[in-house]
Amino acid sequence: GLKHFIFYLINIFEPYSIEVSEYKFFREKMDLRSDEYWFGWMTYFSNKISIPEVPPGIKVEDVGNTGKLIITTEDFFTSDNSEHFNRAKSLVNLFRNKNIHN
Repeated sequence: GLKHFIFYLINIFEPYSIEVSEYKFFREKMDLRSDEYWFGWMTYFSNKISIPEVPPGIKVEDVGNTGKLIITTEDFFTSDNSEHFNRAKSLVNLFRNKNIHN
């Protein structure tokens, strides 16, 4: 599935971060500064970024010894679902409040 594809990309490119979500979600619904991380369905961070404790209901999985994958929902993410939106927004606010940005 999608997680395996993300793991594949991580192994090939060794990225700093990867964001998986709908583009319209960010364009139309999120108020992000250009230096802020995007959160939607899944977000990967290399171990170069310290991940704070996330809100309940959001999962954080280790990706080997390279980083962590934050999973907002196990369901298919849609920006029209208010629960999905609220979880993603809570992560934006968490990282904003902890001053974690690009």
